Amino acid sequence: MNTRLFLLAGCLALPVPAWGQTLLDDYARATALVTYMTMYVGESLLACAAAKALTDAQADARYRSYRERNAAVLERADAWSRGAEARLKTQGEQAAAQQLSQQAAMVASAAASERIEKEMQAAPDKSALCKARMLAIEGGRYDIGGNAELRELLAR
Repeated sequence: MNTRLFLLAGCLALPVPAWGQTLLDDYARATALVTYMTMYVGESLLACAAAKALTDAQADARYRSYRERNAAVLERADAWSRGAEARLKTQGEQAAAQQLSQQAAMVASAAASERIEKEMQAAPDKSALCKARMLAIEGGRYDIGGNAELRELLAR
């Protein structure tokens, strides 16, 4: 499967067939998922601060709380990534892994930013959207551990 299409499909939350995936694909996908999820929450909070639905300090505090609540999964993902990097290095794919991981992170960051921008532009009541989003974030709807695909990747 074309790796760029794989990343694009992932960032757009389209289903991607699991067959034929390599460790390199899994490594890039895990990077994209973690980056997208954390960026989406962070960008959401910043957009809400820009819309004056909360202060910058409140946005920062809520993001720190989100990161703390997700610390165990983030640490697990980081440990998995380090293990994958070590295995890829033994396979001679370290440079490809770094490049693909960087591309995955950039694509995921851009996708998260673009999604937030579109959601905010389309919202007739930005304050109501922000209130609902903050409740969802605080209620765990955007917690990383809730992502079944990431859990599956980290179990490999």
